[in-house]
Formats: sequence, C-alpha cells, structure tokens
Amino acid sequence: MIMSQVLKAVILLFILASVKCKLQTALQEVIHDTSKENVKKISCGDDMIHHVDFKMHKCANVSEVFCKAAKALGNIIHHHNCQNSTIFRIYVLTTTIDQNANCTVNEDEEVDLKTFLSGLRVFSRFVMRHNCTL
Repeated sequence: MIMSQVLKAVILLFILASVKCKLQTALQEVIHDTSKENVKKISCGDDMIHHVDFKMHKCANVSEVFCKAAKALGNIIHHHNCQNSTIFRIYVLTTTIDQNANCTVNEDEEVDLKTFLSGLRVFSRFVMRHNCTL
C-alpha cells in the first residue's frame, strides 16, 4: 500500500517536472523568436495588433498575460490573414504556455507589431528570470 502511494507521488512529480520543463522550453523559444534580429524581419499586413500590457512588477497574472498575447496573435493571424510563419510559431508557443485561455483583449487599442513582440520578449525574460509560476 505504501509502495503504491510512493510510486504515485513519484509519477506525479515526474509529470509536474515534465510540464515545467515544457513551459520553460516554450518560454525560451518565445524569447528567441522575438529577438531583435528576428523582429526586424517580421511583417504582417498593416503591422498593428491588439495592445497587451506586458508591464509587470510581480509574478501575478502570468497566465492571463500569455492568454491575452495568444488571443492578440491569433486575431492577427486569423482576421488579418497573416501568413508569417514566425508569428504563427510565436502564437503556438504562447498558447502552449497559457493554460487558461479564458481572457479578453482590449480591441479598442492597437500597437505596432514590433512593439508588441518586443514587449512579449521582455515579459518572457521576466517570467524566466523570476521563475514565475503559470
């Protein structure tokens, strides 16, 4: 009986470590894909995207911010017919990081795509550096 509980606990720890590793990898890839060199090459339609506030001083609401970033990127891909593979990859990564998917974006305010991606990079670095939980 005790062995089965220990085995269950070990399996659960392994799963949690695996999920954390997957999220850390996704964060690293977002940081890479939104690097200054890559952002310079990205263009998509009129290059405007819904504003997401990436300013953060604590590790609160990390999942919500990634959710909003994913929604804004999804909007530019689907509604502006953006065919940029890097934008699509960043969208997939942000949906991987976000486990919530229950958020709204401010559709009244837009920013330049390059500004958005730079904010996402800075935010992702903050999350990695401070080991924020999602």
